[in-house]
Amino acid sequence: MTGYETDHRVATAGPEGRAAFALLRDPVLRTTAAAGALWLIAYAVTTALVADDESARRLLSGIPYLMPVLAATVVAVVAAVRLRGRQARVWRILAVSNLSWLIAEIIWVVQELWLGIEPPFPGPADFFYLPYYFLVPVVIVLSFGSASVLRQFRALLDACLLGAAFGVLDWRLLIQPQLQEGFDLAVALGVAYPLLDLVILVLLLSLGLAGHRRVPASVHLIAAATLVTAGTDMVWTYQVLAGEYTSGGWLDLGWQVQAVLLVLAAVAVLRRNERHAEVELRARDLGLVPALASTACLLVLLAVDLSRDTVEPVSAALGLFVIAGILLRLWLTARDKEQVVRALDLALKEQERLAVTDGLTGLYNRRFFEEVLRIETDRALRSGQPVSVLVMDLDHFKRVNDSHGHEAGDTVLREVARRLARAARPSDIVARYGGEEFVVLLPGTETEALREVAERVRVAVAGEPVELPGPARLRLRVTASLGGATHPTHAARVDELIRTADRALYAAKGRGRNLVCIGADGDGDAPAATAVDTAVLPLLHRLADLVDARQGPDEHGAAVARWAGVVADGLGLDRARRERVQVAARLHDIGKLAVPDAVLHKPGPLTDAEWAVMTEHAVAGAHLLEAVPGLEDVAALIRAHHERPDGYGYPDGLGAGQLPLEAAVIAVCDAWAAMRSRRANAPTRSRAEARQELAQGRGTQFDPVVVDLFLALEAAGVVGSLESPPAAASATSVRLS
Repeated sequence: MTGYETDHRVATAGPEGRAAFALLRDPVLRTTAAAGALWLIAYAVTTALVADDESARRLLSGIPYLMPVLAATVVAVVAAVRLRGRQARVWRILAVSNLSWLIAEIIWVVQELWLGIEPPFPGPADFFYLPYYFLVPVVIVLSFGSASVLRQFRALLDACLLGAAFGVLDWRLLIQPQLQEGFDLAVALGVAYPLLDLVILVLLLSLGLAGHRRVPASVHLIAAATLVTAGTDMVWTYQVLAGEYTSGGWLDLGWQVQAVLLVLAAVAVLRRNERHAEVELRARDLGLVPALASTACLLVLLAVDLSRDTVEPVSAALGLFVIAGILLRLWLTARDKEQVVRALDLALKEQERLAVTDGLTGLYNRRFFEEVLRIETDRALRSGQPVSVLVMDLDHFKRVNDSHGHEAGDTVLREVARRLARAARPSDIVARYGGEEFVVLLPGTETEALREVAERVRVAVAGEPVELPGPARLRLRVTASLGGATHPTHAARVDELIRTADRALYAAKGRGRNLVCIGADGDGDAPAATAVDTAVLPLLHRLADLVDARQGPDEHGAAVARWAGVVADGLGLDRARRERVQVAARLHDIGKLAVPDAVLHKPGPLTDAEWAVMTEHAVAGAHLLEAVPGLEDVAALIRAHHERPDGYGYPDGLGAGQLPLEAAVIAVCDAWAAMRSRRANAPTRSRAEARQELAQGRGTQFDPVVVDLFLALEAAGVVGSLESPPAAASATSVRLS
C-alpha cells in the first residue's frame, strides 16, 4: 500500500479506525504483535511435532509454557505502576490476577514436571487459579464506561437469554455428569469452574450489548483474552471429565493465546493515551439477536426431549425463562424508546437555545440580536414609535487577559453580563456582540430614557470590583464606555443606527472612558473636531492604541486625552476647542508608528541619530491626519505638541506667542503621563518628582499658565491616575484666571 493510500484510509476512518491505524503504526506494538504471533506459531508447530512423545509434551508444558504467562505478569505490573486513574485500578487488579495465574501454573509445572506426580484436584494450584475468575469480572466492569441503569439491566437480560443457552449446555455436558457421582469438594470445584466461566461470558455479553463506542484497544484485547480463556476452560473441563486431557496438548495453545493477548493489551495501554469507553446512543436495538438465539436453543432442547418422550425440568425451566425474558425485553425496549425520544427532544431544545445564546455569558448572541433589531426597526417604521440601541465596550479589557489570563477574562465577561442584564429593563434585549462588546436593544425608547438606562448600566458595571478565580481572590475594578443612538432621532436606517451608536461609543472612549455618549457626536452638538466621517476615528484610535502598546504596559493616549479635557475645562475653552484638544491628545503619538522598535524600546539615552529619528514622529503624525478631511486643525496641534516657549522645541522651533494653547496643554499632559508610566528608556518618576519636573520646566519647556493649572488640578485630585478617570465635575472650581 502506498503512503497516499494509507493516509487516505486513516483520514476516512472513524475514531476507532483511526485508533487502530495509530496502533498499527506504533513500532513497539508491531514488534510485540509479531513476536507474539511467531511464538504461537512455534508453539503450535512444536505441539504437533511432540504429539506422540509424552516426555517431550511434559517438557513443552514446563518452562516454554510459562514464558508468555510470566511476560503477561511483568508488563501488567509495569502498567499498574505507570498508569493513573481508572486505568491504574484496572491494571493493578489485572496484575494481581496474572500473578495469581502465574503462581498456579508454576505449582502445576513443579508437581508434574519436577516432582513427577499427577497434580491433585483439588490441589494447591487451584487456590491460585480461582482468584483469576473473581478478579477478571471486576477488570471487565472497570474497563467499560458505565451506561444507564435501564440500559445495563436490558443488556444484562439480553446476555442472560444467550447465557441460558450456554448454561443448558454447561449443565448437560459439564455439571450434571459430575453431580451424578455424589457431591464433595472436588465436585464443587469442578462445577465452580464452568459456572464462573459462564458468569464471565454473560458479563462480557451484557457490556457488549449495552452499546459502547471508542472502546480502547487494550479493553478489546482483554475481552478477547477472557473469551479465549472461558472457551478453553470449558473444553478443559469436558476433556477432564472424559479422561482425554493431556499436558502439552493442543488445548494448552488456548492459554498461550490468552497470555499473548494480555501482553499486547498492556503494551497498547502503555504506548497510547487511551480514552475511556463511552456509551453511545444506538439507533437500532440488538435485543432481537439474543431473543432469537435463546428461542432456537429452546426449540432444539424441546425437540430432543420430545424424541425421548419426556421433558426434562431444565428444558421446562429454560422455556419459562425465555418466555418471561422476551416479554420483559419488549417492555424495556418500549421504555428505552421513550427515553431516546425525550433525549432527542431535550437535545433539540438545547440546540435551539444555543443557536440564539452566547455560550460564555448566557446572553443572546449577535445573530439573534441583529434579527430582532431588524424586526423592531421595521415595526418602528410602521408604527412611528422610537427604538434605541446601546453599545457597551469594556475599558482596557486586553490588560485583564494579559495580566491575569483568559480564565480571569472569562470571569469578568460573565460578571459584567450579569450586571448588564440586571441593570437593563425586562423589555430590553441584551446580547453579547463579540469579544468584550455588548449591545442592548430598547424598543419604544426615546433618547432621554436611553440615557437613563445607559447611565444605570455604567454605574452597575463599575460599582463593585470583580473577584477573580484563584486562591489569591484578587478583586479587579472594571469600567465600561457606552454609546447610544435612537431611531429616528439619530438614524433613519438600521445600519445607520448601529454605526451611530458605535461612533458615540468611540467618542466616550476618546473623552476618557467610563462615560456615556449619545448620538452621532456623543452629545448633540457637532463640534469642529469631529465634523468628519467619524467612521475613520475608530481606526485612528486603534492605531494610537497600537503605539501605546509598543511603548509600554500603561495607558498613554487615552489618559492624555482625559487630562487634556480636564485642563481645557479649567482654562475655560469653548466646546469646539475642548473637543479638538481631546482628539489631538488621543492621537498625539500616532506618528511613532514610523519609529523602529530598536529606537522606541532602547534603554537609556538615545544617540543623536536615534534622537533625529524620534523627533520625526510629530511631523509623521501631522502628515497622516492632514490626509483626513476635517482633521487639519488636529494635525496642526499634533505637529506642535513638542514645541517649547523658549523656542528649543521641535520640529519648527516655535516660541512663546507662537505656540497654540491646545498644543501647550497636550505637552504638559504628555510629559506627566511619560514620567508616571513604565517605559524602557526612562525610569518611572514618583508623584513628587513629576510635579517638581513640571515646575522646573515652567516658562521654558512648558507654558506657565498650563503648568500652574495642571499642578493645581493634580493637587486637588481632579486629574486622577493613568487608569482611573478624573473627577470632571470639580475641574471648573480650579480654573485659573
